[in-house]
Amino acid sequence: MFRLNSLHAAMTPEAAASDLGITAERARKLLASARQRLRSHRRQLLQAGGQTVEPTPVTSVNARFAVALAELGAVCNDPELLQRAQKVLRFLRQSHYTGDGGLMRIAPTSTRRGIPARGIDYATLLDALFRVYRHDLDPRHLVWAARLGREVLGNHSDTEGLLLEVPGKDRILTVPLYDPAMIVGNSAWGIIYGPLQRLHQLTGAEEFETARAAVAARLLEAFERNPLIHTDFGIASQAAQRDTLVCLDGPRDDPEFARLHRVVREPQFAGITVVHLDPVLSQALDLPGPGSVTRAIVRRGGEQTTTAATAGELRTLLEAPRPE
Repeated sequence: MFRLNSLHAAMTPEAAASDLGITAERARKLLASARQRLRSHRRQLLQAGGQTVEPTPVTSVNARFAVALAELGAVCNDPELLQRAQKVLRFLRQSHYTGDGGLMRIAPTSTRRGIPARGIDYATLLDALFRVYRHDLDPRHLVWAARLGREVLGNHSDTEGLLLEVPGKDRILTVPLYDPAMIVGNSAWGIIYGPLQRLHQLTGAEEFETARAAVAARLLEAFERNPLIHTDFGIASQAAQRDTLVCLDGPRDDPEFARLHRVVREPQFAGITVVHLDPVLSQALDLPGPGSVTRAIVRRGGEQTTTAATAGELRTLLEAPRPE
């Protein structure tokens, strides 16, 4: 079912059954079995990799799990999976994050001190917040993402912070495995590239653009030599319309708003940044306040280009060839 579905387009069990030539009940059972196997395989991988502590998965693993749930929910047209992704992010916000101590890799308990987050935790969580937001438009995701973005720039963009990314046994090597000009450790450069780009679009803060450009300068040549090593960076840096911001305006219970939202959730538009204009976000980010008309405002390269009142207009606008 997933192969036929290309892992993206929403498909009901009934549609899958029709395509596969089986009954709908059989399709439901196969899908339930696949979910069970995925959960079992995830537990085995966590245990084999030592990624649990008493037995809590680290932040980066939870963040990746949230992304998998959200994308699988979109594939299967299953709101329950999206709700589970939201639950994972809510757990991380409540248990792995404190206003004074910041993000933790392992949450503190009554018998254990928390472990500070590494760059990979920030990178994967930022990626998860943007990818889940694309589906649920919960403004808390973007507010938290902006806070985490500034936090990671403050904590992991100098030599002392970068050394936290390097195993102790490697710090005495003649050739250092870190670069003081970069943000976070090299294992997270490709993952954090896309979130940095989106944070700059939403906040206008040049610090995010500076960090993004530093990642690009370091990885672009390496990606061209061997794309398979830097797939996260390649996907984010080569994505179509990666400089496009679509601001959805209007009440969420409006049927036309739902159709506009459905367009930007389509897989071919995964490279664009989506935001629902909201009073909370207009205060926290560099965004206008909500209007009184349901529409989509499209910005390219930081400039407003045009608006679309219907889903058809928005799709036509996004699919139109870019001017030279």
